[in-house]
Amino acid sequence: MQIYRCGGRSICVKIAWLQNPRDSQGRVLQDVRNVNPSLRGRTIEGLPIVKGMGQVGANQWKGSIYNPEDGKTYSATITLASSSKIVLKGCVAAFLCREQVWLRTSAPPPREADGPPCHFCSALCCKYFALEIDRPTTPREHVRCAGTSSTKRRGLARILMARLSRVGRDEPLSGEKLTTVLGWYECDGWEAGCERCLELINFGGRGHSLVIHAQERQRHPWR
Repeated sequence: MQIYRCGGRSICVKIAWLQNPRDSQGRVLQDVRNVNPSLRGRTIEGLPIVKGMGQVGANQWKGSIYNPEDGKTYSATITLASSSKIVLKGCVAAFLCREQVWLRTSAPPPREADGPPCHFCSALCCKYFALEIDRPTTPREHVRCAGTSSTKRRGLARILMARLSRVGRDEPLSGEKLTTVLGWYECDGWEAGCERCLELINFGGRGHSLVIHAQERQRHPWR
């Protein structure tokens, strides 16, 4: 958060930096929950959440604050508790309030790249990479360069993702690729995901790097 003067003795606050400004699909996070449809295209990073909060005491300001998590605005009070600590109190009603403590910090570290962390290839793009990888005369460096050159260009993805549904020789991207074109499989449950991983290992060998992301709360038997 960045707090700054914005007219007389008033203060404003904006979300100056996010550690992850994009969603899992590489899209920039936007103010999609705003009750005003015309404002839903605003990016979360850089979004003003307090405008013109008036000073009501030596170290206290009162006004309203916008919460992009639910798209609603609440009455709020900001208190400067010390030179490095601010207490924010937001209320739905006089008897229903919640406090947050904000601590002063240094400037955020630079990101590795301005582009999204990954990009899901189109079906045509996946077919192209599959043909290039499956062609014996194609140098591996050519395929690898096609996957990683985006890291050097501003605003492009660092990793290319290919949605796959099969494993075997008829799906070249399911094998060892030596490139940053990664295969993405969606399975019905973590057990099916484990079976898919075993299928990939049996086909591509033990050199495969595999990750399972499961949303189920069921405890895995080996944990």
